[in-house]
Formats: sequence, C-alpha cells, structure tokens
Amino acid sequence: MIQDIWDSLFQNKRILVIGSTPAKASSAVFSIASMSYPLLQAHVIPYISITDPRFTNFIKKSPYKENVSMIVGVSNIIAEEITKGSFDIVLYIGFEQSTIQQFSTKNNKYQHRKNNQYLNNGTNNDLCSDSDFILRNKLFLNTERLKKSINDSLIEMANENIIDLLYGKIYVHKLVESLKKNKVSTNADYEEFAEKLIYTHLFCNERKRILTSELAQMKLILIDPSQLIGNERELKNIGKIYARAAINAVNSSIAKKMKLILKDIVLKYND
Repeated sequence: MIQDIWDSLFQNKRILVIGSTPAKASSAVFSIASMSYPLLQAHVIPYISITDPRFTNFIKKSPYKENVSMIVGVSNIIAEEITKGSFDIVLYIGFEQSTIQQFSTKNNKYQHRKNNQYLNNGTNNDLCSDSDFILRNKLFLNTERLKKSINDSLIEMANENIIDLLYGKIYVHKLVESLKKNKVSTNADYEEFAEKLIYTHLFCNERKRILTSELAQMKLILIDPSQLIGNERELKNIGKIYARAAINAVNSSIAKKMKLILKDIVLKYND
C-alpha cells in the first residue's frame, strides 16, 4: 500500500484523504506528501470542508497544473460519494472498519471502489510515523534512485539526439532501462510508470536543467538554426531553452553564440 502511494506521487494522481477528524486528515496529508522527500511532488490541501465552494472546484478539475499530483484532506465520510471518482486514490484515516461498512450499507448510492484503502496503524492512526526511520529511509533512497534514473536517461538522450530532446521527444525506452538499472522500486509496470513519469513537473524540470547544462551547451551551439522549425509554441519553448542556456553559459563565447541562435529563433516565430 505504501509503495502504491509513493508511485502515485510520481504519476500526477489525485489523492483524497478522509480522516476521522480534521487533525488526522491534515496530518496524513503531510505524511503522504513527505513520502517523496527530498522532492516536493504534490500540491497539498491539508484540510478543507466539503461545504467549502473550493472543494467543488477540486472535484471538477485541479486548480493547478496537470503535471503535479494533488492531495486533499477532508473529515466527512460522505466525501467520496460527493467526488464520484474524481480522485484516483481515496484513503481512510482513523476510522473503525465497521464505521465505513455501516455507512456503505445505509447509503445505497455509495460505491466502495477497489482503490479505496483503509489505514489504521493501531496507535496514532497516521499513515506512517516520522519515527519510523526504516520506512522513511527506504522511501528516501527510492526517490534518490528515481532522480538518478531520470538524470542518467536524459543525459543519454542528449548525447544521442539533442534536437529530439529539445523538441520534447522523449525516448521512453531509455528511461525504462535506467529505472531498471537503478532498481527503482514500483508496483507499476516499468513501461507504464515511465509513460506517466515523463509528464510530471519533476521530469520536465530535469529535462530543462539538462538542456541548459554545460554538456548540452556544447551541442546546442553546433545546431544550425535552419534545423529549428515548428509552430510558434514550439519555437518559443526552444527559445526559452537557449535563453536560459545563454545565462548559464560557461564562457562569454558560448553565451554569444547562444544569443545569435536565439535571435534567429525569435525572428522565425515573429514572421
């Protein structure tokens, strides 16, 4: 179960935490968010009343970018029925199992979905205690292996075809190979996990970082501007990469070449 939750934080999933009290709900939300430490992989709403108009907005769509997970805490057991499948994962914190069963029996409309999970550790009803060093350390190390997998695969892609990476064409099989090589733990199929991972805020930011690194700079300045074609959006995104690379340039000569290519790109999408 813990592994499934960790996986979800890197797959842009929406998690609803239903606590027996507001305090337990918010505590669990923060515990879940911290599972991706040292990375922050989710927008967190520790607690919100289901009567709050903003909660209705969360049901309709995420108020945040689609490439980030969201964790919402509530304390009303009817929240799942109200959301009607708008959340990918629903977790119950601090309830007696019989309480959930009774509610399910009384309300014929209530459907207990397969991905709903009941959590109770018998002590503080939290997802996992901060004192559980072994579990936290395992999650931390797994996140570090994930970061390395992303970094290694992007460097390999940049070395193989910098233009494809510049246009956002990701070689998913390279990422899959890296995940396996670094032994990243996941309950999902590696291919499926990688397919979702490439759309996350984490992966997109790492791609931009690699493209503006010293390694990529030497390749970017060798690209003939005539090779950079596409619609206005694509050219603007490429222009942003060159602008950032110029700022991060290891020397003034490279920065100057970057700016000249950037000028050509700007002229293209302004035509």
